[in-house]
Amino acid sequence: MKLFNKKIDCIECDGDIYIELKAIKEKFGLILNGTDLTYSKTNLNVNDYFVDGDYLNFSKLSVESWEIVKLDDCGIPKNTFRWGEYYYPITIAHYGLELFGKYINSDDIELKKYMGPDSDINVSSNNGKVQICVKGTLDTGYSLILEGRASIKNLEVMPQGDFRMYFEEDEIDTKKSYCVYNGESKIVNEVQYLSLDDYLCLAESIEIKSIKLRGAVDITLPLNNIPDKPKEYWEKAVHIANWFVDEQREDGVWDSKFDHLFYKGRTEVMESGWASGLGQGLAISFLIRMYNESKDKAYLDACEKALSIYSVNVEDGGILRLWDTKYSFYEEYPTEPASYVLNGFIFSLLGLYDYSVIGSSLKAKQLFESGLVTLKRMLPLYDLGDRSAYDLTHYTCGEFPNIARWGYHDTHLNLLMAVYRITNDEFYFKFYERWKSYVLDGFRCRHN
Repeated sequence: MKLFNKKIDCIECDGDIYIELKAIKEKFGLILNGTDLTYSKTNLNVNDYFVDGDYLNFSKLSVESWEIVKLDDCGIPKNTFRWGEYYYPITIAHYGLELFGKYINSDDIELKKYMGPDSDINVSSNNGKVQICVKGTLDTGYSLILEGRASIKNLEVMPQGDFRMYFEEDEIDTKKSYCVYNGESKIVNEVQYLSLDDYLCLAESIEIKSIKLRGAVDITLPLNNIPDKPKEYWEKAVHIANWFVDEQREDGVWDSKFDHLFYKGRTEVMESGWASGLGQGLAISFLIRMYNESKDKAYLDACEKALSIYSVNVEDGGILRLWDTKYSFYEEYPTEPASYVLNGFIFSLLGLYDYSVIGSSLKAKQLFESGLVTLKRMLPLYDLGDRSAYDLTHYTCGEFPNIARWGYHDTHLNLLMAVYRITNDEFYFKFYERWKSYVLDGFRCRHN
């Protein structure tokens, strides 16, 4: 039989036709994720946005391990391109934001799910203590690894319903397993089940390394059981921040000192020294976080300087382009003809937003709000009905769409969620939900 115009092998049995899974995967670009067929293993990890927090969960990056990246003797990333090795502000800003995220998260407690559906979890710290609240059922379990040993006497347990708290006591030759729960004390399969009353009577000598939680329960432990923020992350981040201060041009640009062809056959070569809205936005987001933590005014001043290029037209060496003669678009790549890359534009907006809040910059606020008007006007142009477009070169060059690969589609989704959290505008959430359904559900918009 044929699958569209391609002949494929098949087997007919009792009136049903069976075809190879391989043929389906190849035709529709699917992957096997466990036992499920899907377009991609999604990476949707943005649920909120904080100007002083881990930027879009960049702490989970590992820039040092990127194949095209190596660190110089000062710890600054250099990109290895086909045409040589260069400092690339976009990569360097990624690394800085990764380090900052790792630094501020280093005293956080991370719960990892080991069974069941997701539960409502909240982790907070106050008055020298960390409180972990899990609101779930016994079907869901989370594990908590403590960096240093914690005495059981320091753990406060407050049931909010049925729950189980499992832990082990290390001894020289054996391990004793315990489970604190709502019932009476007993031993089952060598596990010591403890009532809450008996739990409180445990010897102070018992120490634990890990905890597993199920159900609905709050536990509290002192911050002194959490490791100090490692200086290594901070020191590396400072090196990156100082590089941005030292390498900023007088006009506020962190330029890329190499020729670059964005899209062969569509755009012209950008000559060395080109500015990027993505590079400016990421650098501002990084430096303003470093300023907020260190109060080093050099970082704040660099952010202020970086705003100027947002008002300079691409034709004059800037990043500003007007869509429909009136909508301000900040180009990731200042190409000819225009490229209008979506993710770079939104990254440039986040930098403006971060600086407008922490730096109390009216100019940044105005540039951000102007960009939001543009985003709202242009976002529908990137919606292809079952995928998102990476850019608008299909419009500016009269060609087929440059469809965003699924990894960039995830980036679009994470950025849209950030914008939604900032603006609380349901317009962006509507796009987020529809675009998410493209990758998770294989959804396609209806035809006429």
